[in-house]
Amino acid sequence: MKQVYPYIFVIVIFSLIGCSNLKVVTDYNKSTDFSRFKTFRVHEGKTIPGDELVKHPLIRKRALAITIEELESRGFEFITDENADFVVALHAGLKDRMEDTKWADYDFYDPWQGKSGGRIEVNQTDEATIVFDFVNPQNRNLIWRGMGTGIIEEGAGQDTELIRELIREILEDFPPR
Repeated sequence: MKQVYPYIFVIVIFSLIGCSNLKVVTDYNKSTDFSRFKTFRVHEGKTIPGDELVKHPLIRKRALAITIEELESRGFEFITDENADFVVALHAGLKDRMEDTKWADYDFYDPWQGKSGGRIEVNQTDEATIVFDFVNPQNRNLIWRGMGTGIIEEGAGQDTELIRELIREILEDFPPR
């Protein structure tokens, strides 16, 4: 069953947005003057080992296209040469997560086994994280990071609008005000 998880990840990674469990965290270099950034490019070089989006280039391509559209709608210009003001790198990861739920609290006392009762349900789920790193190409310093983390729900598909909504939510605080 373990071999199925990466495939499921590809099908539903961006469906996190349909869930209320998406947690978005952003951080940035406080000394960076974001008002001077006008152009950006996409990182196409060395990748992080285990990056789920590298394993699935069609999903990565779709996510990058939406990212470019979103940044252009905010007034940034996409260029492909080395003269960009900042570089966008997109990564994704997946990890197993155990969740337990205690359903009832019946306190029975059995003289041979002690206190018992109730029911605990344990579920294994997958938690996906999408990471946007924006880097200053001159000194290769990270200037902004946005991460969206959530539980992958079964049955969701490769809906482009869900991907767009997830990316919008992560990029909501870029550029920092």
